Amino acid sequence: MSKQRIFELIRKEEAALFVGAGMSLYAGYPSGAKLAEILFNNLTSDLQEQVDFTTNLPKLAEDIYYLKGGNKNYLIENLKNEFQKEPISTETHQLLAKIPQIKTIITTNYDTLFETTNKSIEVIRKSSDCATTNSKKQCLFKIHGDLSDTSNIILTNSDYNNYFIKDSEKSIFWNTVKTKLVENHIIFIGYALEDSNVLTTIGKILDELGDHRKEMFFVAPSIQPAKLKFLQQKGIEFIQAKAEDLFKEIDEDLKFNYLPGLNKGIGTADTAFNFAKSNNLSIEIGQFNNAITINNAKALKGENHNEVKFKVEFPEGKKDKIMDSIYGKDFEDVVLEGHLIKEYSLFMNGIRLKSEDDIKKIELKKVPAIHGEFEIVFEDGFELEKIEINIFVASPKQDEAYLKIMLLDFTLLVKMKFDLDSKMSTFKIEIISNENISSVKNGLNFYNMLSRIVSNIKFDLIKENKL
Repeated sequence: MSKQRIFELIRKEEAALFVGAGMSLYAGYPSGAKLAEILFNNLTSDLQEQVDFTTNLPKLAEDIYYLKGGNKNYLIENLKNEFQKEPISTETHQLLAKIPQIKTIITTNYDTLFETTNKSIEVIRKSSDCATTNSKKQCLFKIHGDLSDTSNIILTNSDYNNYFIKDSEKSIFWNTVKTKLVENHIIFIGYALEDSNVLTTIGKILDELGDHRKEMFFVAPSIQPAKLKFLQQKGIEFIQAKAEDLFKEIDEDLKFNYLPGLNKGIGTADTAFNFAKSNNLSIEIGQFNNAITINNAKALKGENHNEVKFKVEFPEGKKDKIMDSIYGKDFEDVVLEGHLIKEYSLFMNGIRLKSEDDIKKIELKKVPAIHGEFEIVFEDGFELEKIEINIFVASPKQDEAYLKIMLLDFTLLVKMKFDLDSKMSTFKIEIISNENISSVKNGLNFYNMLSRIVSNIKFDLIKENKL
């Protein structure tokens, strides 16, 4: 149920992500503990002897900082070596870039995976960035800075203490972050509770938000029982999942539920346009009863692939007739009134556009097996040009076939019965004229053609210069 709650909050555009290093592991970037190991191993052997190794990254970085005479150059160079290299994969971040329903992302990561996979994202690193932010776009708050401004990177214990204790915490930047945290439900993802700085950050957020906080979720592949108790005591719900898997599930849920939810008042027009565009769709929207409706959709590139799925409760005694028509045993169109439709989904290119709430009725129209403009040339020289012909086919039984041929203001119903043993066939032809014949010429041409066919005069049927 917790995952379903996350899906619901994201559809409502009420969830913010708080992202840690674990979400970048798949791209080949190190976790906090691994980065600590890298920083230690890259020291010369004599310096290694002067530092007690620990996977507590801020503490180790602090020791190295002082060991280097209060100079961060060594730390920054190692960060550049690790986070400016090409990622192994960006698949998950590319997927996240297609989810405009998540308006706010807050990260402690130094890498640029979010920015490089989403060119329209607003990146906010400091107070001056807040003034130029487009609130309608997805916003990325890099609260530990990044390599574009190394002077503001938060890495050592002192950096953390200064960030949370001194005046920088009261800056426009941090107040903006706090506002986002108050306004949204928070999903922590990519963090390990073994990192002391993570516990500090969560504790600080809880203290700041107090009773105003909304729901919080902590997503991780696994967790120790003691840490689970910690989350439970803090009122944070644990969800066991990998980041990559969770975002795939979120993507699937949005493709199925977001656009149909618009007519229930869930979602916004701007987000709907962006979501459709990120999934190769162009949509036209309208408004009905204060809700957004999808009026039309088409693929931005390539072909439109439409799919309709529905479940029907058949009226008493009519199921067989309806199913015979659906399976092509007669020529009748099928009309299903809205009260019979229990489930309905209209998909385009894998995105569900509508659900059963939008449907007054379904009409299944029979499509001709052969249709278009034809030239008919008989072997005695009689010919007709640009004759529109529609031929429908029905197979009520294995040894029967029906044709409905519509041309020149007339309909021919041809019923064929086959004797499978003797390979003989019998035909019954019924001719039905339209209520009004559009011209005498049409009537004469029809009977000239019909008299030749029943006289066994052969003919060629030609469409677009092809026999």
